[in-house]
Amino acid sequence: MPSLKTTRDNFSKAAIQALRDRAGNLCSQPSCQSPTIGADQSTTDGVTLIGVAAHIKAASPGGPRYDPHQSQAERGSVKNGIWLCSNCATLVDKSGGANFSVTTLNQWKFDAEKNSSDQLLFRNSRIRPDWLHRIHYAQYINVPRLSTILNIADSMKNLGLDSTKGFRGLGMQIAPVSGHLEASIATSSIKAIPIHDLMPPSDEIIGETISFDQRCYTKNGVDAGTTVAPSLLANFDPNKSPHFYFKISKIKIIFPYDPAWVTTSTAYCDFRSGSASFAGLGVVKRIDIKENQVFVSPVIVALPRNEFMQSWYGSR
Repeated sequence: MPSLKTTRDNFSKAAIQALRDRAGNLCSQPSCQSPTIGADQSTTDGVTLIGVAAHIKAASPGGPRYDPHQSQAERGSVKNGIWLCSNCATLVDKSGGANFSVTTLNQWKFDAEKNSSDQLLFRNSRIRPDWLHRIHYAQYINVPRLSTILNIADSMKNLGLDSTKGFRGLGMQIAPVSGHLEASIATSSIKAIPIHDLMPPSDEIIGETISFDQRCYTKNGVDAGTTVAPSLLANFDPNKSPHFYFKISKIKIIFPYDPAWVTTSTAYCDFRSGSASFAGLGVVKRIDIKENQVFVSPVIVALPRNEFMQSWYGSR
């Protein structure tokens, strides 16, 4: 009877180097992102490395997420690896890897490598918009997406927000919910790229968080409490789907939105007004080069506090 395989399909030195470089020498765990290499102060030319090229699917039978259908070459390839700090590498393999799926680790890897690429492409453009600390009225807040960005999903549940209904039916409860979100945004470290800095558009900007602050045109806005067919939210129709837009040269920047996350009756009026001055953050979702269109999912649309509003609201 042939013996069970006991050797590991380890990474080559070249594969380890590639995984480390593609992650930008940072841990790929999204809530960690710790540097994994630095100078060894006890020497004049040495370094301290705390990074690990970890297997997504285990290197040998019985290991976390082992896949018997992989070939030896696949098991030791860059595709099957993720760069992590030593702590996170240990964490993902605890309990046989049951808490961290192959899908999760692949998403971490994709996001980490995209981030390292973006740092080269947009390193001087990603800034904190100066209006974020002076929000006095948020007209639209995409709570599910923002809760993920700010890691405040639990506090949103405690405030009684039902993500299936949005702000509808909250009544006076909208004030503490929106106030909590505005405060979380104001004190956060969110950074974004001004949309003008990403023109002309290319596929590299998909997934980027962008900021804008200008006059917009509104279309297909609805009354407070009115629901919109899910098909119009999932499949954009310029003649029926709620959206706002503006142009940069010949490029049309389009923001489809779900009215359930419009905050107040007054805000609904803003989205039906034909045009309004909006400032906000969004995530680039799709680019249509042929039609000169960029589609952005809005995260927050708000009015920054100006000098008049500053005197009205005070220094808070």
